[in-house]
Amino acid sequence: MARQDLQWLIWTGFGLFFLAGCSEENAGPPTSAPTAAIDSTTAAPQITPATVAESAVPSSTAEAPPEADSPEGHSISYVGVIVDQTDLSSVGIGGAGYWFPQFDVSNTVEGRPTDEAAIEALPDWAGPLNHFSILGSGDGCSDDDLSQGCRPGFAFRTFSQDGPATSSGGQPDWASLTLPSGQSGLSGAIIDPHTDNNSNNTVNRIQLGVGVPSTFYFHIVTDNTAGTHNPTGALRARGNIGLLDLDDQVEADETLEPCDLLFNGVPDIYTFKFSGFAPDDYIKLRLSGFAGDGGASFGGLLFDELFELPEPNTNSGQVGSNPSC
Repeated sequence: MARQDLQWLIWTGFGLFFLAGCSEENAGPPTSAPTAAIDSTTAAPQITPATVAESAVPSSTAEAPPEADSPEGHSISYVGVIVDQTDLSSVGIGGAGYWFPQFDVSNTVEGRPTDEAAIEALPDWAGPLNHFSILGSGDGCSDDDLSQGCRPGFAFRTFSQDGPATSSGGQPDWASLTLPSGQSGLSGAIIDPHTDNNSNNTVNRIQLGVGVPSTFYFHIVTDNTAGTHNPTGALRARGNIGLLDLDDQVEADETLEPCDLLFNGVPDIYTFKFSGFAPDDYIKLRLSGFAGDGGASFGGLLFDELFELPEPNTNSGQVGSNPSC
């Protein structure tokens, strides 16, 4: 064998040895000792987003995080209206709880905080109301990790800050009410300027908690403000499944519009039935008023676990806000 042929064989052998070493280094475990595979016949453990982040489980082997609850099984139904009623204790309403702003105040007040001089007797499973009103000030959260119990004050506020919504009361020509407890006094109101010729969630969130019944009734008092600040454009109860607005929304089966709404200066109570709601879900209330009225309002909120609409009574004033109705 020629000398150059021998050199060629030596260099070729060395090259093959080097390539084999590199291939083995990048190939992973040898085929004689395979890595454990997921058994497709065995259900994979449920993986939450937090677990995925901590364990860095590859997406190809991890079960997808649970999807947000579906609106299926949740509903909001309009029940009806009790018209021209100032004695709430006489109509079997508010047995589970209630909330009334600026109740029986002696001086006329306007544009005040929503919790000022309020009568709060909410059920254990609804609220408490969050009267936070200033973005970025003392919201109690250093991060946005809701799963760790963070409840940002502004994000979880009860009343709209677009206007913002405020409380008023003490106006001598506004209606007096007798509450379910028997307490009587001059009514107040939550007024939302952002509903002046506009539709807005005046109530952003009434949080539902442990013990919320599978069915409950939500009542809204209106027409207590002597012909001003009435929700003449629309009134609609709404709901949200889960803690975040990004979760599923639930709309009432009926939006009350001008021809459905009753105003003559004597209080009316509109009732909606909520079904299938659970802890962490929440209630919203959308109002709309006509231009130039300074915004729509409501005079109180009540809750019942059982409720039967009283026999219809005759409204003594205008039916609806449109003369053609």
